Amino acid sequence: MNRKGKSLPAAERRALSVQSVLQLAAARNPSDITTEAVAAKMGLTQAALFRHFPTKDVLWQEVLQWATTKLFAAIEEAASAATSPLDALERIYRTHIAFVAEHPGVPRVLFAELQNPVGTEARKIVRGMLARYSALLEGIISEGIVKSEIDPAVDAGTAATMFIGTLQGQVMQAMIAGNNSALPEQAGKSFRLLRRALECRKDRER
Repeated sequence: MNRKGKSLPAAERRALSVQSVLQLAAARNPSDITTEAVAAKMGLTQAALFRHFPTKDVLWQEVLQWATTKLFAAIEEAASAATSPLDALERIYRTHIAFVAEHPGVPRVLFAELQNPVGTEARKIVRGMLARYSALLEGIISEGIVKSEIDPAVDAGTAATMFIGTLQGQVMQAMIAGNNSALPEQAGKSFRLLRRALECRKDRER
């Protein structure tokens, strides 16, 4: 039995719990993951896991808090390094795809929670992150319109929704195919289509 989880301090054991859930989610339906399976992966008993997470819902909150915080921090950092609004959008797109390729369990957990008809705290965490994500994109797109990089006929809110929808669709297709390795290469092709839909006509005709 793996004894790694037993020898860790409490904070590190909580972090290991999150990673264990994501590793399991990369290979199976998140709704089928039990606390027993998580504990076994960590080399713990369920009782030991419950000392940190009294219910599965609390564990899922921790997982989604980690995932959404890490993802949003990564895209904010990518945007801050950009030289223009369109460059920021491309950096965000590629960063998001790279994050998914590195953590394949994350989109599975996010999608599963968004499909949950019950308004859980975990679902609120995901919806909150998506609202912040949309607001960030809308701000960048609006800036692009002001700077004449993005077509003034573009509605920033609609464009932000299209951006996220394209990302989600690409990730979903990779999940269905069981092939995340091709995601980074496909990201470039997908973003080029998005760019053509957004950029000013004079730039599009060059």
